[in-house]
Amino acid sequence: MAQILLGAHGIWVDTDLVPEKGIPGNSESPLKTGIDIARSLVWALLSQVIQPRCSDLIQLTDVDMKAWGESGFKCERQGGISSGATRGEFIAEVRSQKSEVRSQTLALT
Repeated sequence: MAQILLGAHGIWVDTDLVPEKGIPGNSESPLKTGIDIARSLVWALLSQVIQPRCSDLIQLTDVDMKAWGESGFKCERQGGISSGATRGEFIAEVRSQKSEVRSQTLALT
């Protein structure tokens, strides 16, 4: 679905599938999968015209990736990656960094 939605806007998506160990935690019926794909196709067409605005957008250039990496993150258990900060803590940190960037920008002008 990511390939459909993002590809409609010229963004290439390369999938990297991770093999699951044991019994999969979720399973979907072919009907639900078909409906999800159809919905993605419809939105891919509509999103060429309709582009909702987000009031809480954080530009990637405003994110301090080094600080984010050091603050930790949560991953699926199977990924074998240690977890740290919760999603809420991550969002709070990014917002704090965004405010600092704005302050620095205003100070420069």
